[in-house]
This record gives sequence, structure tokens and C-alpha cells, in this order.
Amino acid sequence: MLGDISGLENICIICGYTDMRKSIDGFCAIVEDQLKMDPSSTTLFLFCRRRRDKIKALFREPDGFVLYTVNHLNNVYLISQNQFHKKGHGL
Repeated sequence: MLGDISGLENICIICGYTDMRKSIDGFCAIVEDQLKMDPSSTTLFLFCRRRRDKIKALFREPDGFVLYTVNHLNNVYLISQNQFHKKGHGL
């Protein structure tokens, strides 16, 4: 089922700034090259834009990757400026 995150075991919040023009392949490359993680794992990867008003969520489903965009034009997400934050979460 599209968007079913019940099987995910971890949530990984990538703090700092990400170019939101990237495609699924671009976000997978960030996960592999910069984070040294497997994008096919049971992890939800969250990326934030510089203005912190948009978040993209990347995760793997059995038949392929899903990339969601969440826009909050009137709100700003309060995310630390640390480079990377990983939290295990039993979903």
C-alpha cells in the first residue's frame, strides 16, 4: 500500500540544508554517499529545506521508493543545525 510506514524501524532526520530540487535518485545518493547508510533499509529519511518550511520524506516500499513532500507555508519547522540526527523508533 502506498505510503504505509508501519513496517519502518527507524527515523533518520537529516538536519542542515538539503537541495529540494533533487529526485528520488538524488536523495538516495545523499543517504549512501554522505550518511553511509542504505536507502533500502527499513528507515524513514527526512530532509529539510534551508527555510525549514518544507520537508521531504524518503522510504522504501516492497515495489520501490516513495518520496513525499510536505509544505508548510505559514509554519517553520524547528530543526537543529546539527548535520545529522538519527533516532531509532519502534513504529
